[in-house]
Amino acid sequence: MRTPNHLGRMPRIDPASRLGIGFVALAAVLSCYPFIAPGHPATVDVWPHLARQSIVYQAVKEGFSPFYTFMFYCGFPVLRFYSPLFYMLGGPLTLLTSGNLLLALRILLVLLHLASALAMYRFLCSRGNRARSEDAPPTLGPALGTIVYMVVPWRTLYLSGCANYPQALVYLLLPLAFLALERILEERKEDAESNTRQALLLGLWVGLLFLSHLVYAIYTLVFLALWALAKGPARAVARWRPLGTAMLAAIGVSAFFLVPFAAEQASHRFPIAHLNLSVPDLVVLLGLRPRTGGYGGGYLGLSVVVMLLVSLGAILLRRPERFQLPDLVGLAASVFLTFAPALLRDKQHLITTGLPPERFLLFVIFFVALLIPSAHRLVRDAVARKRGWPGMVFAVIAGIVMFDCLRFVLRVYFRPPSEFRDVREELYPMVASEPHARLLDVNIPTARVDDPRRVVRMPTVGVVYGGLPSPLGLPYHQYAPRSMLHAYAWVDFVAEDLGARESPLISANAHKALALMGISHLITLPSLLNVTDTGPTLLLLKNEMDWDDRFMRAGREPPLALGRTNQNLLLAASRTAPMAPDTLGRKLSFIVARNWRRLLDTLQLDAATRSLNFIPVPAGSGPESLPGKPVLVIDRTRIRHPDVAAGFWAKSDCFLRIAVSYYPELEVRLDGKPVQFFETADHFTYIRCPAGPHVLSVTARLGRLRSATRLLSLISLPVVVVLILRRKRAQPTDPRQAET
Repeated sequence: MRTPNHLGRMPRIDPASRLGIGFVALAAVLSCYPFIAPGHPATVDVWPHLARQSIVYQAVKEGFSPFYTFMFYCGFPVLRFYSPLFYMLGGPLTLLTSGNLLLALRILLVLLHLASALAMYRFLCSRGNRARSEDAPPTLGPALGTIVYMVVPWRTLYLSGCANYPQALVYLLLPLAFLALERILEERKEDAESNTRQALLLGLWVGLLFLSHLVYAIYTLVFLALWALAKGPARAVARWRPLGTAMLAAIGVSAFFLVPFAAEQASHRFPIAHLNLSVPDLVVLLGLRPRTGGYGGGYLGLSVVVMLLVSLGAILLRRPERFQLPDLVGLAASVFLTFAPALLRDKQHLITTGLPPERFLLFVIFFVALLIPSAHRLVRDAVARKRGWPGMVFAVIAGIVMFDCLRFVLRVYFRPPSEFRDVREELYPMVASEPHARLLDVNIPTARVDDPRRVVRMPTVGVVYGGLPSPLGLPYHQYAPRSMLHAYAWVDFVAEDLGARESPLISANAHKALALMGISHLITLPSLLNVTDTGPTLLLLKNEMDWDDRFMRAGREPPLALGRTNQNLLLAASRTAPMAPDTLGRKLSFIVARNWRRLLDTLQLDAATRSLNFIPVPAGSGPESLPGKPVLVIDRTRIRHPDVAAGFWAKSDCFLRIAVSYYPELEVRLDGKPVQFFETADHFTYIRCPAGPHVLSVTARLGRLRSATRLLSLISLPVVVVLILRRKRAQPTDPRQAET
């Protein structure tokens, strides 16, 4: 039996296609450079992503759930309210790189970047058949659009420098989702087999978008709807059945994250101060002024802007190009989202849902790439009259675009890790070798509640590179525990107190704040008492703290000191007392509880017995009291991502305050038996504890809803993939079979 030629060998690739593929491959590889540039990214946003990747890596390695951690924020649901796909890919990859987080991150970014080039090229080639001509196969225009998609400097520099890493997944999934939607809209309604397959593909890509970044996924749905309606409302309505199938598939694939998020996010959301963030600067976008920080955007490529203007002319003046009008609608909508927030000022969250307006440039770049093939066809038809010239025209245009853009991309560099780890690489093992609870890295002892180094960078560096728990956490707000309403203000107060020159002693309230957060060690720079050209520089470390100042005395840079607070996770009290409800106020860019100082003033701490005069409980709770004076002796403490454990002895029955953020999904066990736990007025946890020796453990339950939706996703994903593959094999490969 003879095998038909189209089944027996690969189709030949014409020279023009080889030229286009070669340029795309070159552009894709060269534009990967920012992901592998020497040094360590150190911008604010890199630390939350590295922390989440590290948590998933540890979860895979040690076999626990990555959806809750006690290493940050005194415990919080780390991946329950942040799309987890990027970290679910990066965590196992870190296992393959022997725990090298940065290497795994770079490999993942490169793979996603190259895959996005393939996805965009495939999408544009499928649309290029509409502009097919005898002189030039429809592959050079798609190749040029793909090159633009890859080399626009803002894309790679924002991904690598500003570290918005989940965007890498969005760049991959956007063309795949639009390709599936286009095929649904253009297939014949009678072709149910193909429509169902494309619907499942669309559902798979949208589901993965939800797991990549929830906000980008929501706006992708908006753009998909606009795009479909621009192609014809009647056609979109007529395809309601496959579109409905796609949505069901998307919900099934992402159910383990999406459904619990929708059900729980309102009760877990941390209060946010809505900010008036700047929109991208047109002068910066055109490359007339370099980016100097903030949200000013980055260079889009002057050559890309010129090609876009040519594309707009081609679409408006040439009837064959009118099929790209939906792309023009998408571009207009994305430009609106990027620049319109300037008109709303501090109300801009109404249309941005909290994203900086700059991030909508992602969609601008996507729709620009879709429009670029029209510009190529217009230029080709205008100047390429002879055979062979279309390839030359393409090469010249592609070369100009690549030179214009890659000269910015190829000069990226990062600072060496020593600049942010410095002597901490020696301090961390010192803390780890001692009995410890949490480490607070104050860094510079000055008052600033939203200091990014103190509240984001240093906690993550300590957890990721030192394995030391922190009372602070990942991003500034979003889904931090409500205990941070007090803890943020307390940390700021401690930093101010350490740096104050008026007193040589650490204040009693600072000691209370450290005890309430379970901080056993702190790292700080000393205060400068005298800085003159002639006199000596005096460094101050306040009394009433056990300081290790060896690095300061040795003149190391920076001259960090390690303080031992002699505090731990547990405090006892013989009574509870209700406090007035929280009233919230803004402190710089944070929301904090206004009663944080009154709480410190009211409480009395006995460091010798590890006890408080009372445990404050929420308003409306009845006061309780127990006989005897509480005394605690703490034997050992252990904090890991999945749990907290402590061994201790209580002299008498007491109320035991645990420096763990309160969540209803916690599970507290005393000597292996579950016990009832309650919320304090500052949103930590306490229990009733009988006298005697005990072992305490705190874990977090996954919950019925999340367990059920996890099972649904585990079933849905393989079912959707199998149905896609089966329907693909079922489609006829011989054109004569299709006719019959």
